[in-house]
Amino acid sequence: MLKNHEILEEFKKSLIATTKSISKNEKVEVNFIKETPSIEGNLINLSEPNFESIKKNLTYSRAEADSLALVFRFHSKEIHKNLINNDEITNEILNEVEQSRVEAKGSILFKGIKANISKKHLLDLKKKSINQEKKIPNAFKYVAYEKFLDVDFGKFNENNRKIIKEKLGKNYEKIFKDLRDSIDDQKTFGSKIKKYLEDYGFFEHNQNSKTSDEINQNDEINNDENKNNEDNYKNNDENNPSKIETDTSTLDLQESTLMEESDEIGEDSSEGEIEYFP
Repeated sequence: MLKNHEILEEFKKSLIATTKSISKNEKVEVNFIKETPSIEGNLINLSEPNFESIKKNLTYSRAEADSLALVFRFHSKEIHKNLINNDEITNEILNEVEQSRVEAKGSILFKGIKANISKKHLLDLKKKSINQEKKIPNAFKYVAYEKFLDVDFGKFNENNRKIIKEKLGKNYEKIFKDLRDSIDDQKTFGSKIKKYLEDYGFFEHNQNSKTSDEINQNDEINNDENKNNEDNYKNNDENNPSKIETDTSTLDLQESTLMEESDEIGEDSSEGEIEYFP
């Protein structure tokens, strides 16, 4: 029988292999830290697990790794930096909605990833403490994820839906459908979300802000960056020992089951703390 430390090491090896496989980037390295999970260059920093945490939070740990790995697979820093301006709130919104795009794209490919991330988000919503500074960006994050994947977090996301509906008014559904139609194209998606934020008065215009029209004038090569990475690996997947297998099980978000799982998460939950975009 394996000892606890041996089980832990096997779990970490498995998580590293899976994270690298999801990322589809041969330069990616995985590290374990006691601080906030983050990305630094080509390094993915994951929360250092312990035996008790993987017994309680196995899905949660996998979801954190999945989310960060998907950034490498589907997110272009060059495209994203052209969206950023000097307004902190709108930058947070852009970051959160872009992460929801990345997670949705990965979830469409792999049901196992969808199950992991959806359960993490639901658990976070249940444990969520009110952070006024992150209130609107977080609302965009969870509502966008729901709309992009037709997931329903029920009453736990009700307040976030109310916030976004108040901001976007009668065009609420139309806007998220339009964004969902562009989740495969980061440049188009980013231009759309920035234009919507402009139209609905989120931006404090200043000389350092880039408009959505200016974004569309950037080099088209940036838009193909992630697609080229995927194409380079397409023919190698079958020979990859850590290839991700699609989980054919359906996502169960029934409250009775998840309330029990939520109780196990406890203080280990780090909702809203993952640093997706450096």
